[in-house]
Amino acid sequence: VAPAPTVRLRGADLRAEDRSLADAVGRALGQAGRIVAASGALGDTGTATPERAAALAQEAGRPLLVLLDGPEEMPPRLAHRLADWTAATETWLRAHHVRLVTACRPEHWERAGALYRPGALHRPAPGRRDPAAHGLPAALVLGPYSATEARAVREGYGLGEEDLAAADARHPLALRLLAEVRAALPGDVPGRPDREEIFTAHLDLMCLRIAVRIAAGSRPLPSGTAVRRLAARV
Repeated sequence: VAPAPTVRLRGADLRAEDRSLADAVGRALGQAGRIVAASGALGDTGTATPERAAALAQEAGRPLLVLLDGPEEMPPRLAHRLADWTAATETWLRAHHVRLVTACRPEHWERAGALYRPGALHRPAPGRRDPAAHGLPAALVLGPYSATEARAVREGYGLGEEDLAAADARHPLALRLLAEVRAALPGDVPGRPDREEIFTAHLDLMCLRIAVRIAAGSRPLPSGTAVRRLAARV
């Protein structure tokens, strides 16, 4: 079975002035269209609106799927309008047969999930509701991977069984962040970092990336040493 057409977003992709999720989806499609156009592909990428993409996906029998990861990262002004944004988002999802998967922490879902109308949320099958979800709106709680799942995820990320501490070898976030850090490093790096070391390394990487983006707008371009000093201050 072919995977559903998917638009992946992070909470940081949302903007304070967004009326609904459709605004962020439109920006993501527009950016993808510019990339495709730059490669010399034929066709008018300007027609790739959220509604058009949803209609094409629906016609193909695979409803458009939007994955929103980390909605806690949304701008504070939008968070203050979360009820209105959620209502408009739900209306748009229903009107265009779009499905939304939100990946967030329980603290966010406790508030955000309660804003959806009855029947809007997916409910786990009877007997499969995780005790950790008690008191939350309908949710599928993700815990540590099983040994088999962790092995498959490590292989997908290009990580070896000995690449991180055994105690964290099944931790979903630790695996993903370690893969990001490893991808940014030149060559193999020895050692088996634990979760705390992985989180620290990832934070350092994010600071360095921010510093690089800031430096890119400076003239003259700062040296590598200056960029590293800037990263230390971010």
